[in-house]
Amino acid sequence: MYSSKISVGAAALLSIAQLAHSQTPPGFSPSTSNTLSLTFGSISITPGLQIGIDVPVNPPTFSTPNALPSQTYLLTIVDPDASTPQNPTVAQFLHYLGPNIVFPTNSTAVATAAPIAPYVQPSPPVYSDPHRYIALLFAQPANFTVPADFAGYSAANRTLFNIAAFAAEAGLGAPLEANYFLVSNMTGSLGAGVDANTTVPVASGTASATGVGSATATGSPIPSFTGAAVVGKSADLGAFAVAACGFLAAVGL
Repeated sequence: MYSSKISVGAAALLSIAQLAHSQTPPGFSPSTSNTLSLTFGSISITPGLQIGIDVPVNPPTFSTPNALPSQTYLLTIVDPDASTPQNPTVAQFLHYLGPNIVFPTNSTAVATAAPIAPYVQPSPPVYSDPHRYIALLFAQPANFTVPADFAGYSAANRTLFNIAAFAAEAGLGAPLEANYFLVSNMTGSLGAGVDANTTVPVASGTASATGVGSATATGSPIPSFTGAAVVGKSADLGAFAVAACGFLAAVGL
């Protein structure tokens, strides 16, 4: 009986440790223990933070202290809960897919080519449970090309994406850093972005790139990067830890 309590308690503590070190939602793959800083204006996103429907139209700012000036990166943001968490028939929904992200000597990243899928803001369906929006940063290999199975993804085609399969086929390896936040729409009206339950977004305008530091897009803007990372804990983690501690007390550990 005592050994059984130890096993149950150890499993609970292991779950807490895994949640504390993962910067992606529990059960999501690929994952990493390294935090990618993500901010919307003055709002810093800690992994698992839940925010309302009024997510800014402009893309978030990403930052990391670990980027190498000589390395090229790829960034993506996906929603694994479209159209709803209970009925994810169009998941993963691709909110951004940008290759050729570099960090010049001034530590500010620049996209040297147009994104494959320009950024589009989160806007889950009315009264849907919260959607998870997951940002992942990968090292881009020198010979990177879009895998044939994913050649059709664009501003006009964002549904049924699979970041794990994409990363494997493109040879990206494991993500270097990640972050995620949750958005719910309990307002009774649609937000200004995408209704993932009924529509597929189409970006306006065209995009072009003329070289390092000069990429431009007349559709959705490209997320930007700056120098230092912000690392934080989700309130959900604290609540989980308290609940787990109560559970351990109940079994006598």
